[in-house]
Order: sequence, then structure tokens, then C-alpha cells
Amino acid sequence: MTISFRILTLAAGLGLATPVAAQYQQPLGDTDYLDAQENVFLEGEVTYVTVTMLPADLQWLLNNPDTDTYFDCSVTISNSQLNETHDNVGIRPRGNSQRDAKKNPWKLSFNEFMPGRRFHGLKKINLQSDSTDPSISRSTTQFRILREMGVPASRAHYVWLQINDGSTVSGLYVHHEQVDEIFLKAWFGNDDGRLYKCRFKDEGANLTVQGTGAPSEYAALEDYEEQNAGGDFILLAEFIDFINNTNDATFSAEVSNWLNVDGFLRAQATDIVTGQWDGMWIGGNNYYLYENTDTGRMEYIPWDLDHSFGMDYFFFPIFGAFGTNFATKAYHNWGNGGFGVPGNAPPPLIDRLLDIPEQDNAMLHYSHVVSQGPFHSSQTFPHIDAGKALLSPLAFTGAFSGSSMDNGYDNGDFQAAFDSPGGYSAFSNPATWGLKPFIDRRQRFILEDFPQVIPTPRVYINELVADNETTLADEAGEFDDWLELYNDEDFDVDLSGWSLSDKPGEVGAWEFPAGTVLPAKSYLLVWCDDDGLQGPLHANFRLSDNGETVHLWSSAATGQVMINAMVFPGLANDESYGRIPDGSPKEAILPMATPMASNNGTSLELLAAGNCPGPQSLHISGAAPGAAVYLLASWGSGSFTIPAGYPCAGSVLDLAGGTLRLLATVNADVNGAAILNLTLPAGACQQISVQALDASSCAISPRVSI
Repeated sequence: MTISFRILTLAAGLGLATPVAAQYQQPLGDTDYLDAQENVFLEGEVTYVTVTMLPADLQWLLNNPDTDTYFDCSVTISNSQLNETHDNVGIRPRGNSQRDAKKNPWKLSFNEFMPGRRFHGLKKINLQSDSTDPSISRSTTQFRILREMGVPASRAHYVWLQINDGSTVSGLYVHHEQVDEIFLKAWFGNDDGRLYKCRFKDEGANLTVQGTGAPSEYAALEDYEEQNAGGDFILLAEFIDFINNTNDATFSAEVSNWLNVDGFLRAQATDIVTGQWDGMWIGGNNYYLYENTDTGRMEYIPWDLDHSFGMDYFFFPIFGAFGTNFATKAYHNWGNGGFGVPGNAPPPLIDRLLDIPEQDNAMLHYSHVVSQGPFHSSQTFPHIDAGKALLSPLAFTGAFSGSSMDNGYDNGDFQAAFDSPGGYSAFSNPATWGLKPFIDRRQRFILEDFPQVIPTPRVYINELVADNETTLADEAGEFDDWLELYNDEDFDVDLSGWSLSDKPGEVGAWEFPAGTVLPAKSYLLVWCDDDGLQGPLHANFRLSDNGETVHLWSSAATGQVMINAMVFPGLANDESYGRIPDGSPKEAILPMATPMASNNGTSLELLAAGNCPGPQSLHISGAAPGAAVYLLASWGSGSFTIPAGYPCAGSVLDLAGGTLRLLATVNADVNGAAILNLTLPAGACQQISVQALDASSCAISPRVSI
């Protein structure tokens, strides 16, 4: 048996050597949020909700779907964790355009008649009908992708709702988590800011100036509703004035002081990838703006996401005479020409942000990250398949099926909706793509047709200690928290004007002094002690030993975009958390703190990042400095002894000898690390196994599958 030398298809990739830098993380440390997570938002099962109310009251609500008046009812909720009945619960119709649907959505309020009451951390339950989506899976999938992108977004799960005997109302609904002070407190740590619900009612919530721009003029529009601070529209009016009336230089320099731009771009990039056209960009609709009083910035919170993943209406075209094929919609001007802004112009906030080259590049970067990350078929299809199996017995049964259901959907339409239509069909109204074919086609189009991202410097938050007792003393002899940056470039990086923060979206919280340069392949230590008098590299915040996120931002001159971030867990005294190897996407608690030194371990390790098909990267650590490292691949695992005449003869690989190939040879750097970017053909996905072999020491890494 010999080793055949053949190079598989290699490509530069898209700069996805690391996964998306973290922003907000799901706030499972919040008591109410965790209660709901453990008892209400259960994956893998349907929760049963039975409402009992006066038949006359139900009929009145059905006859008056636009009312916001609650009627009294009793609610029984059961799942694997609960079997509870609650009296004096409020019920009313909810939603916007769907109120007139045959299967109209409902809202349950546990505190309407009993102020202060909560149901496992929730005050309200929003039961969305998703009546236009034959798969009943688009909104839940979109919410999941947004949360994985670090965007504060509602949780969602499936509910079988029956009112009284079920003859009038019984069917499958989606429970969307309410955006209220409970949600705000969990995600942002505060709930006292102004919360604006933004939707298309009169002119569209497009953030254009209305009339003279006075707060009272926005208060008079149904497009904007302030829900948390007694109807105060002053901040919204000031924000809209800033967006529309500042000059370009001022807008570019100050927009990050008004808005969590990074979070906003993540949300818009997700819409670009999934074709979600009923949000701000195209429809001026379905989002919240929240005044995060901890950072002083607006937060963008998306809402009502079922018009996505190829959903379109040929009789109500968004673009052109026969609808829009969102699977092949280009990046540039993706949402321009929508109906949310008079004259079909883009919303001014998006238009002006994308006029800033660095912000446009950040949006493009996040579009690629979404496509090759949480949107990728390898990530979405398992969730979609599990959802289909779960819902198959229930979808479009009960009171809502066929002639009694919007669009005439029945269970057969549900079964077909995941794979059909297999291509764009403007006349398959209203779902013009099957869910899974859309994902396949969209990710391929983005990979092949979207512009390439201009890479930002590869500077990483590489290691940190959040409770320093003995690891390292600062200039004053004090043992304070610290973090380490690592420059993985072959050139020096000027950090002048760059900044660090421990709050998402808080650009410029602490700036590096002018003249701060991080040499190539070198480290820089910053003390996180909130004591700038002790030296120039002492940040104005401390690290929490309970765990949090730290962020690295570029300078104002380069758009103030996020360069890198690290989410770290709760850490004990002197416990260090970092990347292995330096600059790697792999993070872990380190065996020991290594300030201003390599984190790389002594054993040869191989880590695969990315998804197949598409760009991937193989990260090697623990090799001998400067050593040649062979990356060997085979179709499957096995046991193969390298024969005489080849490097490291006698070494045993955990690979199948019959299909063994040399994928590539790379040279480790001075820290024993290397990266290979590659693109594998679709037929190799989940088939190829790879091991690294250090030609100097003959060390062999564990086998990884790609």
C-alpha cells in the first residue's frame, strides 16, 4: 500500500477561519428567562393549551378581530414539565395584517386581571398563526438563526391551541416570546429605557422625518408605539433627526453613539441571507427599538419573521411584475425598492450606514457568516427535519384545514412544503420555494456571487484572567484582571484609536492610546482594573468572574467595526481562559495562565472550522516550530501503517488506507501553529476524515471529520 499524492480543491476561502465574533449571548443566567427556558420553550415537543371562555365572548372576539380588549378565560397548559390551570387570564386577538385571517393569532395575558402575575417568568403568550407558511417552520428557524448570530431575538416553540370544544378554534400555533420588560431585563440587564414598537400602519416605520419632526408627530402615527415609558417619543424624534439631518462626517463619527450598529448589521445581514422581506429594509415593519440605558444606545430587536426563506406573493410583487426570487437576490441594494419608504427608497438609516465602506464591508462579512454558519444546510436541516417529524400529525388539522384554512392549506401541503417547489415558482402562491431547496440555492448563490469581504486585521482577544490573585502583578504591584491581545498577522498593527469594551455595541468605551502598535505575531497585555492613573494600558472596566463578553473595535477612522470578541464563562481564582492555539476559534479554560506567551499545547491538535460544502479551515497547533505538517485525508476511518520509504514510517494513522490522500503540506510557525483554508466538493461532505502528521516529531493528531 502506498500513499498517493493528490491535492484536493483548495481556495482562499472567505476569511472564515474563526466563527462569528460574539455579541449578546442567550441570557440563561436570568432567573425568569431560565424558568421559561426549562418549562415553556421546550424543543422536541408540542405544548397543549386549552382555553375555556364564554362562547358569546369568543364569538364577539372572532367578529371583532381588530379589538385590543381582553376577555376573561381559564387556561390549562400541559407539556412534559407542566400541567397547570390558571383562571382570570386575559385573551384577545393580536397581530397586524393577520387579524383578518381565517386562522387569526391570539394573545394570552396572565397579568391583565391579576397585576404582577407571571407564568414561569412570562406575562404574556403570543400565539402566532403563521397562516401563510405551509411549513409552519420559517419563523422559528429565523429566530434561532438570529439568536445564534448574537442578536437579541425571541424564543419560539409550538403550541396546539384549543378554545372551548375546538369546533371554532383548534390548531397548531407558534408561541413567540413577548418583547417586554422581562425580555429587556434578561438580554440587556436593564428595563427602564424607552421601547418603541415599529410597524407598517400609516407611512411605515422607516425612520424618515415626519412633518416638522416633533415628538408629537411620531406619537400621532400608528407606525410607532412607545410601550415602556409612558409614551415618551422625544428620544425617537431625536434619533430620526440625527439619521436624516446630520452631515456625512458627523453621521459616520457619531452613529455608533446612537445605535448598537454591530447588532443592527447582524440582524439586517440575516434578513439578506434568509430573504426576510417584512422587516425594516423592505417593509418598514416588524421591529423594536430599545433604549439600552446601560450603554445609552438604541438596540434593534426583530419581530414577526415568517415572510422569509423564499416566501413571496406574485400578486403583490415586491420587485418586478412577477414577484421576487430571493434565493438569487444580489447583495448590493438587496432591500432597495421596497414598499416601506415613500418613493421606494431605502430606509435612511440603512442607506447611510452602507455609504460607510467599513460598515458595508461588515454587513457583507456577516452575510457570509450567516450563510456559512447558522443558515447553512448542515445547521438548519437537522432542526427542520426534527420539526417536520414533530408536527406531521398535527399540521393543518383541527379547525384549520382545507377550505377552513387560509390559502386552502391542509396537511398534504405541510408535508410537501419542505422540499417543494424545488425551484423558484412565482405562481406557487404564497410560498414560492420549498424550505430546504431555498436554503441550498441561497447558500450556493451567496458563496458564488456575493462580493468577497475585505479582511480586517487578524487581531484577537487571546487570553484573559477575570479573578487575578497571583498570576501577574501590574506596575503598582497589584493583582488586577487582565486580557491579552495577539496579532496573527505578518505585519505590525497600529491600535491607535481602537477600543475595548465589556458591553455589546459600546464602541469607544476605552481607547488604546495613540501610538500603540502591536508587532506581528506578538502579544499585548491590557489591565482591566478601571484605574487609568496606573498606566496607559489600564482599561476603564473590570472583568466579571461570573463570565461576560469583551469586545475589540477598530478606530473611528476605520468605521468602528467589531474586530474580535470573546465570551468567557465563570472563572475561579487565577483561572485563565483563552484560544488554543493562539488566534484559534477554539476557546477553553487553559491549564495555566500564559500572559504574553503562547497558549499552544504540547500535543499535536487539529481543529476543523466552517461547514461543508463551502469554505472551511483546518487549524493545527502543538507542532514543532517551523515543522512541515502533512494533512492526510481518507474516505472514512481505519488503521493504516505508514510504510517504509515515507516520512514517519511505522506510524499508525486512524484513516482508511485504500483512499488515503495527501491533502496538503503546511509549515508551522514559531508557535507550532498553522492554518489551511480549503473548499471541498459537496460529495465529500461528512465523508472525509483528516489527521495531521508532524514530519519533525512524527506526532499524529486525533482524527477529525469534515
